[in-house]
Amino acid sequence: MMKSLKADAVSIGPVIGRADSVAGVHQLTGHLDGLVQENREDSRASLRNFRQATVSADKLMDQLNGIVAENRRPIRQFTEGSLPDLSALIIDTRTAVGKATTILDSIERNPTNFIFGNMMEQGIQLKWPVGSFCRHDHGVPPPSHLGLRIG
Repeated sequence: MMKSLKADAVSIGPVIGRADSVAGVHQLTGHLDGLVQENREDSRASLRNFRQATVSADKLMDQLNGIVAENRRPIRQFTEGSLPDLSALIIDTRTAVGKATTILDSIERNPTNFIFGNMMEQGIQLKWPVGSFCRHDHGVPPPSHLGLRIG
């Protein structure tokens, strides 16, 4: 029995040592209880607002699900049919714009070649009817820099 008492005394020592901390916990619990009581209305209002927000979020999700369900078929039609056509149109437009740019650049660099083509290399040959009144009709050829010949 002495051994049992001694063992109990040893085990009761830490409990007595923790008595101060238990009193501290009790004091802390009392303080927290006071804070909860003081802020009870604010806590309830916050909980009400949170509940309303979750209800609104649920309604929004229901509306979004409805919109997706309503538009599923038109969206599928667009992505499967119209979207590839739009992509092809964009590619064709890029090609056309590239070709137009090349033509415009060519005209800008050499407008006479665009108008007269390769005829400038050969010169332009004008044939005047015999006996017509012309400044060069007297046998003097036109200036050579114009590339004109009277035939």
